Amino acid sequence: DTEKLTRAVQDFVDQYNSTMSFIEEQLAVGTVTKEGTVGRGTLAGDSSLRSLQASLRRMVTDNLGFADNPSTIKDISTLGVTTTDKSGKLSFDSSKLLEEFNKDSQNVTNFFNYETKDVDNNTNNVGFISKLNDRINDYISSKDGLIKSKNESFDRSLKDLNRRIDSFNDRITRKEKYYTKMFAALDVAMMEAESQMSWLTGQIS
Repeated sequence: DTEKLTRAVQDFVDQYNSTMSFIEEQLAVGTVTKEGTVGRGTLAGDSSLRSLQASLRRMVTDNLGFADNPSTIKDISTLGVTTTDKSGKLSFDSSKLLEEFNKDSQNVTNFFNYETKDVDNNTNNVGFISKLNDRINDYISSKDGLIKSKNESFDRSLKDLNRRIDSFNDRITRKEKYYTKMFAALDVAMMEAESQMSWLTGQIS
């Protein structure tokens, strides 16, 4: 079903481009104006997101050189998926994919998905899809992904800041009570001094 095949690759290219556009929006440094910085991304300057962006670009442009994979196709550009500009966006020429598929469908299949067995008879996938998934899971895994680690780090920082804020507020409250007590005592002392001055003035008169 070549229509299903080309649609799947096109969907991948569309999603990839959408993801890269989203990353660019988050990393945007913005434009400085008199009113302030306009268009600055939420994660501007974030090294982890820049690393993901660069990693995804390499995955779709580099020669992957699969170990133990018999496919003679080493990068996805052979199948019509190429970058269109310096931003790394992709375009897809389905005729190249179909040309390779009609020439040797198994060769194309192996590029995307090829399973091997190790010495313990465990199944390993050394295709393009598996490599891409592994790279993405380094970031989004709910077990040990980088995004999870970053979130946990931010949570710890927020908790620490909240503890420091609470401690600071406690100190401010204690200071406030101390000064209120001191000024109340000073007010009483001033009233007593004023009374004594009035009495002294009367005695002198």
